[in-house]
Amino acid sequence: DKLDGQWEKFSDENGLGAERFKQGGRPQPKVVPDPSPLNVVMAKDLIGASDDAFMEITSVTASDLNNQIGKVDGLVRKSFERSGLDLQSDELTAKSFNYYCYVHFKAYCDILIEQKMTFNRSQFEDRLGDKILPLLAPSTQRILTNLAAQKEGL
Repeated sequence: DKLDGQWEKFSDENGLGAERFKQGGRPQPKVVPDPSPLNVVMAKDLIGASDDAFMEITSVTASDLNNQIGKVDGLVRKSFERSGLDLQSDELTAKSFNYYCYVHFKAYCDILIEQKMTFNRSQFEDRLGDKILPLLAPSTQRILTNLAAQKEGL
């Protein structure tokens, strides 16, 4: 308290913090628009691309990955539902998409840990990016194909 009081006195005597009082009022709040509706086809494609990229850089089969996804889903579903997430509906919502992304990526991690696999995160990110970019910007597919051909020719 004594040190705090000395600092306040020093600050007041030397005009420290005075600039703060010269500022105008609080900034205007930003208007954030409501999010666009979830593109269900794109959401499913993104999860599929993630699964494909994971399987391509590991020795994991689709069957093994699906089994692990089922295990993770069975372990965490009830707690997510207790928190208010509706997973009974057939409709894919943004919140349920977040849940399924969590389940898939948790399954990847569990497989890596259980099988003591080495994992090149950068390679996974590159492979996933190569799969996602054409989904998000289809016109880039031709460019990526040309770049891949040039890369192989080196």
